[in-house]
Amino acid sequence: MLKFLNDHPEIYKELEDKGATLEEGIRENLGKTGIPGVVNRVGSMMTLFFSNAGQIYSYKYALTANTAMYAGYFKLAVENGIYIAPSQFESMFVSYAHTREDIEETVAKNLEALRILKNPKLWQVFYSIQLQVLFMPGLPYGTCDRPEGFCLHIKG
Repeated sequence: MLKFLNDHPEIYKELEDKGATLEEGIRENLGKTGIPGVVNRVGSMMTLFFSNAGQIYSYKYALTANTAMYAGYFKLAVENGIYIAPSQFESMFVSYAHTREDIEETVAKNLEALRILKNPKLWQVFYSIQLQVLFMPGLPYGTCDRPEGFCLHIKG
């Protein structure tokens, strides 16, 4: 694999372009909905913070993020087939396998999720849910049917 990457340096440019496209789409969607947010990105890795901070550049500022809103966002994303990190303090990754169409679909579903979160009545429902994430007891790793490769149970 490393030889392949060495022989095809254009992969890194493509990853950068895909990451930039996704970041730009998410930023535009935050602007369209008026939801305060920050997207931190390096190459094909990025994190979306729901925050008024303007910039998240330290642990102190990361703690100002609205994790309850992220929990609602995560739930909406997964329900729509977009698998992102379950914690706001983890990173999303764009891979070489993602197509332009995948990124466009992700941006479109991001906008749908943000519009739902912007609606005060719908947001109250998500905000009032307390999520309990529990690893399913008794299931050995790899026996789960979830695409993430681990089992979890979300109670609301």
